[in-house]
Amino acid sequence: MVLLNRGSSFYEVINIPRKLFPVFRKKQIWISLHTTDKKVASIRSCSIIAKVNARFLREEQMLNLTGFENNSDDDIDEMLTKLISGHGFFHKLVDIFLREMSSLHGSLT
Repeated sequence: MVLLNRGSSFYEVINIPRKLFPVFRKKQIWISLHTTDKKVASIRSCSIIAKVNARFLREEQMLNLTGFENNSDDDIDEMLTKLISGHGFFHKLVDIFLREMSSLHGSLT
């Protein structure tokens, strides 16, 4: 996942996992963040990444690639939480979010 500035707007570029190529029929997703401000783009990017990762997890489950069949949305949300927290991903998103919010609006304390 990469944040790119294309002049008129920032984009989040997300590589689709190889096993999901048949579902999405492409290798990358480009999502406009509708801003030229890098700080705003970083904050919006965090939300986009979380949603895309949740979608990837759900698609994998639909393809029975995760080994978990017939899971509820709560089960999938729990698996996603474990997945992102296990790699420090969630903590990185929170750190970026708090740093950017602090710089935009002063101290959060």
